[in-house]
Amino acid sequence: MPILDNGGYQISQQYVESLPISKISAAEQLPFLRLVDCILASKASNASADVSESEKRLTVSSISFTV
Repeated sequence: MPILDNGGYQISQQYVESLPISKISAAEQLPFLRLVDCILASKASNASADVSESEKRLTVSSISFTV
């Protein structure tokens, strides 16, 4: 996996497509949608608003994977 100049990794589509991501119901998606709406509203009213705490709640660790 190639390492980019900024220290990140470049992942090809073939690996991403095979990730075992669970399908969740609309009700289970709702907390994520509300959080994203809150982040977008904050940024719309103040482009320099600090939404880092909200963004942290949207990390990959909060998403369920099944194997």
